[in-house]
Amino acid sequence: MNINEIMRDDVISCAPDDTIREVAMKMHRYDCGLVVVVEQNGGRKPVGVITDRDIVCRVVAPGDDTEAVLAEEVMSKDLVNINYQATVNAATHLMKQHRLRRLIVTSDMGEVLGVVSLTDLASVVADKKLGAVVQDLATRYLR
Repeated sequence: MNINEIMRDDVISCAPDDTIREVAMKMHRYDCGLVVVVEQNGGRKPVGVITDRDIVCRVVAPGDDTEAVLAEEVMSKDLVNINYQATVNAATHLMKQHRLRRLIVTSDMGEVLGVVSLTDLASVVADKKLGAVVQDLATRYLR
């Protein structure tokens, strides 16, 4: 089974110069915990991601002004993407290797097509493999 069969294609995105308040408002409006930051020129190539946790830990907790901080200042830039034609097994391997809960799914041109999460994989991956991925993630986040 390929990633494009299970990915979510309703990806919410923003520009690098959007304020964190704008990003947070998108998260609230679309009930999501991840926003993909795409190229400044209106393209669809990902340059970073922002999670709700990033906003809390990097902006709110330190007391920074959400109107003054830009997405590019908060986004995680070390993206791990996966091609839409890749297999579910490849996605599981990448998540385990990089200890991620989500992967950005890209086209052959590197443009954002979707997002695949642990929850998406849970419906199609054998329990043993998924258990190993979840255990690795739990180890990372429960330290």
